[in-house]
Amino acid sequence: MLGRITGLADRECFATALLREWAMKDPQAALSACSGLAAGELRAMAYAAALGGWAHKSPVEAADWSVRHLVGSNRRSAIGEVVRTWAQSEPEAAARWALSQSGSVSGRVAIQEVMRYWAGNDPEAGAEWAAKQPAGPFQQAALEAVMSEWADQFPEKAAAWVMKTPGASLFAPEVAAQWAKADPGAAAEWAGGIKDTSLRSELLPVITATWAASDPEAAAAWVAGVQDAEERIAGQAAIAQAWAEDDPSACLDWVQKLPSDETQLKLGDAAFGAWAGASADTLAAWLQKQKEGALKDRGLVRLAEAWASDQPQAALQAALAVHDAGFAREAAVQVYNDWKSRDPRAAAQWLAGQPSLASFLNPGL
Repeated sequence: MLGRITGLADRECFATALLREWAMKDPQAALSACSGLAAGELRAMAYAAALGGWAHKSPVEAADWSVRHLVGSNRRSAIGEVVRTWAQSEPEAAARWALSQSGSVSGRVAIQEVMRYWAGNDPEAGAEWAAKQPAGPFQQAALEAVMSEWADQFPEKAAAWVMKTPGASLFAPEVAAQWAKADPGAAAEWAGGIKDTSLRSELLPVITATWAASDPEAAAAWVAGVQDAEERIAGQAAIAQAWAEDDPSACLDWVQKLPSDETQLKLGDAAFGAWAGASADTLAAWLQKQKEGALKDRGLVRLAEAWASDQPQAALQAALAVHDAGFAREAAVQVYNDWKSRDPRAAAQWLAGQPSLASFLNPGL
């Protein structure tokens, strides 16, 4: 019958539904039918469906069969289906089976699937179980999976668990980022109230960068009230980088209004770097309209760096346009030496036509 269905998607849909039901009644016959299919995506999906069906009745046997008889992506997809089915009724038992396979890729695939499902139903129980496991890649994979899902659904509760559980603070950035997507103001207030200065300093840029992706002006207004200068500047730098990727001109308008020249330069450098990487030509057009000064110099240097590999002559022109002579020389020498290392003949020919720059670019001569 399967051969009569011509569309691949229709064949996959029919085969997986049939094999899942079949395997609930006669798993060995269903698996034998899977082996008769041509190698490829359909066979992989068929095995996963059949083993998922078997797992409704005998999850341990289905999981063990997957390990013994399948390899590669077929094994991974089958194990994923088995443990997802198993976790619906016995998440801890499924997790213990995954732990028994912790030295293999199969074990890591299994625990990630189990923990995602467990987190959707009882995230704290899943997190507590994972936290009690031996430290290492398996525990890391388990905690990452449960915390990602938990933070996506209930970030405030996930954050509270992270803060009270020894060793769990390394997952705080993931929780902070997820929370900031849903309610950046609440996430920022939570992070701002953390007493551990090192952790607080790590989290604020994560939150402000996430916030800036949707509302950079609100993020900028909030971070302006942060009392600690280093934390405030780090948060502003994260905003600048995120904002510049979306609207660099507006970002730099904000940067230029900041009261501290030093802060302007630091944030401008982050914004210029993001802008140059995304669209160096539009950055060049913007810089042409700016007055001379340290901020414009930073932009020209970033522009020169962006152009250096593909347009070395344009990069040198940008570097040489830097107003500060020492800064200009440093940038131009770096671009020229990079060009010379990649294409010495072209670099030499260009310099031969610029005799006045020979000593400038080769100060040792």
